[in-house]
Amino acid sequence: MGEFSEVLKICHGYASFSTASFPLMKLNIAYQQALTAVRYGTMLNPDKGIYFYSHYYIYEMLDEYKKRYALEDMYIQKLKELKNPSEEHYDNLSLLRNYLLTERSISSTAKIMHMHRNSVIYRLGKIQEALGFDLNDPDVRLRVLISFKILELISGHIEPLPCIDGQQGSESFNFYE
Repeated sequence: MGEFSEVLKICHGYASFSTASFPLMKLNIAYQQALTAVRYGTMLNPDKGIYFYSHYYIYEMLDEYKKRYALEDMYIQKLKELKNPSEEHYDNLSLLRNYLLTERSISSTAKIMHMHRNSVIYRLGKIQEALGFDLNDPDVRLRVLISFKILELISGHIEPLPCIDGQQGSESFNFYE
């Protein structure tokens, strides 16, 4: 798969895959999913070259939802208050995103953010206080994570996954992702 990825880069090409596992009679669905993966993949992550529908379906859902409501009205506006451009590494918005993407692991978040775990706990308390949310509520966490996806769609690029000890999110390819 690594060689395939290199050939795509050299040829300025891309490949997309549906993760569908249904009968051939529904091949059109797999084709539509692959097209969707290419559409959002090339828009949000153009350097990747290989796109899986499982990575981009949420953006398709958000675009469908956008037909009824403005994206700016769908995400939690208070998240903007957490962004501090002058503190790229200690930004509370990044801290919250990393905390949620690591399944609320204080230790992993501290490593990613290069902070002491007590500082992470303190800041998370301040974040919850500022937002007025309880991050122990799964519905709240889902809404915040969807808000991050909306912000990615609006900005036109996907934020990288949290990286611990130089290990970026899975770079291996799995056709059944």
